[in-house]
Amino acid sequence: MSSKKVLVIAHGKRLYGGGEISNHALMKYLKKKGLEVRIVLPATKDTADARCLKVLKDDNIPYYFATDYGWIDNEAAAYNSYQAVYHINNIIAEYHPDVVMTNTIVVPWGALSAAMNNIPHLLIVREPKQGGPVGKIYELYKKGNFIKDFSETVMANSMANIQYLKNYLDIDANLFYSFVDTSNIKITGSSDNTRIVSISHFEDKKNQMELLRAVLILKEKYHIKNQVVLIGEYSSQYGEEVKEFIKNNGLSKLVSLSGYAPNPWQLVNSNDLIVLCSKAESIGRVAIEAEKLGIPIVFSDNPGHQEVAAAGGGILYKLGDVNDLAKKIHYALENYPSIQKDAAIIKVKITKNLSEENCCRSVYDTIIRLSKMENSQKSLSALRDTFNSHIKCASTLTDKQAKIISNLDKDLKNVHSSKSYKIGRAVTSPARKIKKALKK
Repeated sequence: MSSKKVLVIAHGKRLYGGGEISNHALMKYLKKKGLEVRIVLPATKDTADARCLKVLKDDNIPYYFATDYGWIDNEAAAYNSYQAVYHINNIIAEYHPDVVMTNTIVVPWGALSAAMNNIPHLLIVREPKQGGPVGKIYELYKKGNFIKDFSETVMANSMANIQYLKNYLDIDANLFYSFVDTSNIKITGSSDNTRIVSISHFEDKKNQMELLRAVLILKEKYHIKNQVVLIGEYSSQYGEEVKEFIKNNGLSKLVSLSGYAPNPWQLVNSNDLIVLCSKAESIGRVAIEAEKLGIPIVFSDNPGHQEVAAAGGGILYKLGDVNDLAKKIHYALENYPSIQKDAAIIKVKITKNLSEENCCRSVYDTIIRLSKMENSQKSLSALRDTFNSHIKCASTLTDKQAKIISNLDKDLKNVHSSKSYKIGRAVTSPARKIKKALKK
């Protein structure tokens, strides 16, 4: 039996965020199980990320480009998105996948193209539950009828996400977990004193400000002198607010910002305390990494973190309760040797519970099952050729318009550089000066 082919529709063109990294880990697992896997990136040759392409090449995962696409409701993005469907249609015609798998709900174009080509579609949901029908993620979830109708199966990477999909969209999703591989991560550093370390890019959802408010309490009430290290990209408005808070509250000598690090665990010591304050996580990649590495952790009790605690352990605090966070951090610092022994036990437990096979096997089984099915919206295949013709025609017109503008620009530059133009400018210069003076 020939191996089944999977075409993955990526939501990002870099290996930067947790969703992108987890998707890459899933593709590697599917390859190990004997599937042929290729990926479509929301990029062009000019906008593609060199590091991402190198990793894909090193792991022998072929890739395609399909313009910069996304589920964005504005005219500027619309044309690129329709082009994406056209490109994916052509990729499917060349590759003949058995299943199209879309990574996250922010990119619907793979689902639409799968229907046009009568290929079963699997949607992977990684966006975190946010407690109710509010916020940016819910605005995407509101497109639930499309998600439900254009996916043969929906899979979500936490029980919290599964419950959210059921409660708010009446979508029955299947469970898998994002596999977190720590086999190549080595923690070699150590220091005389335990540091408080947080790893995440700076944004309101990651909630670094809550940690800083707790640090103020720790400083004033408990007189701690432990260094606090915030690792992550902070070139954002939220990052500026964090820096201002540190400055205004006299925390500059206690708190340091390391910036973005492609391998953040290289900056972590074996006797550090990891603290994560996220308002929402699908499950929490950094939390799993910390526990698999045997580093003690204090983290918020959002639903995703609660699942990590159930699979491993750790110290949860009440999200939004700064006093509880300060209390839990102080307890961990005061009892660090005991907490460190607990972390070693947690490491064994979570490594077993969230092994690669336990996390990803359900996705593999689903792909095998779907490969024998048709797409439930296969009637759209009647529109494929007409759609492709329209987009190809529009692309040709756009290219011609761009060429005309480019030629006009060149002609104008040639005119400006010509001898006759310069002579004309010199002759009329006095008249222009007089006219300008009269206007004043």
